[in-house]
Amino acid sequence: MAIARDPYSRFIPVEEIASVQQWDFGTVATNAQIQAAQAQAEEEAKREAMQRVTQAELDRKKHYEDGLQAGLTQGRSQGMEKGLAQGKEQGYAQAKAEWQKKMDDFLANQAREEGERLASLVTQATQQMEVSRQRIARGVLELSCALARQVLRREISIDPQVLVPVVHEAVDLLGTQHRTALLRLHPADMAVLEPYIAGAFADLRIGLRPDETITPGGCLLESAGTVIDASIENRWKTVVSRLGLDEAWQHHEGAEETDGTDSAAATDGAAR
Repeated sequence: MAIARDPYSRFIPVEEIASVQQWDFGTVATNAQIQAAQAQAEEEAKREAMQRVTQAELDRKKHYEDGLQAGLTQGRSQGMEKGLAQGKEQGYAQAKAEWQKKMDDFLANQAREEGERLASLVTQATQQMEVSRQRIARGVLELSCALARQVLRREISIDPQVLVPVVHEAVDLLGTQHRTALLRLHPADMAVLEPYIAGAFADLRIGLRPDETITPGGCLLESAGTVIDASIENRWKTVVSRLGLDEAWQHHEGAEETDGTDSAAATDGAAR
C-alpha cells in the first residue's frame, strides 16, 4: 500500500508566498558581547524590578495616606460629634451647678438677711416693750403717789392726830442728851396737839410755836442747833425717792387739793 506524500513537505509554491526577503547572515556575536548583553538585560530587569518595587511602595504610601486621611476625617468627625455631646453634657452640668450655687447663695443671703431683720425687729420690740414697761411702771408709781398724796391729805385734814407718831419719831431722833426743844407746827395742828404734847414727854420740855410756813401734817423740832425736819414735804420726798421718783409733795397741789376735797366730800356724803 502506497503512502501519500504531502506535496508541500519539500517546497512552497510561489503562489503562496506574498513576499520574499533575502536572508542576511549578520556578524556572529562573540562571547564577550553575549555576556554584555546578558548583563544589560539583567540591569534592565533589576531596574524594572526596582521601578516596580518603588511604584508599589509609592502606591502603598498613597493608600496609607489616603486611608490615614480618611481615618482622620472620620475620626475627626466622630470626635467632633462625641466632643459636642460631651461638651453639651458638661456645659449643662456646669450651668446647672452654677445655677444651683447661685440659688443656694441667694437663699442663704435671703435667710441671713431675714434672720438679721427678724433679730432687729425682736430687739426693737424688746426695747420698745422695755420702754413701755418702764413707762407703765413709772405711770403706775406716779398714779400711786398721786392717790397716796390725796389719801394722806384727806387723813391729815380729817384727823390731825396722825401727826403724833411723827412727833415721837422726831423726838427719838433728837436723842436723850437734849432736855429742851422747840416744836414748830401749823396753827391748825397745834390747836389739836397742844393738850397731848404738854404731858406726853416727861423727860423733855417741849415748847410749841405756831408756824404758817409749815404744811399741815408736818413739823420741825429744834434743840441746841439741831433741827429735825419732819415736814410732810421732806418725809414724802424720802419715801418716793426710794421708788426712783422725784415727785414733790406740792406737785399740782391746787388740783389735788380740790380733788381731795371733792373726794372727801363725796365720801362724807356717802357715809351720811
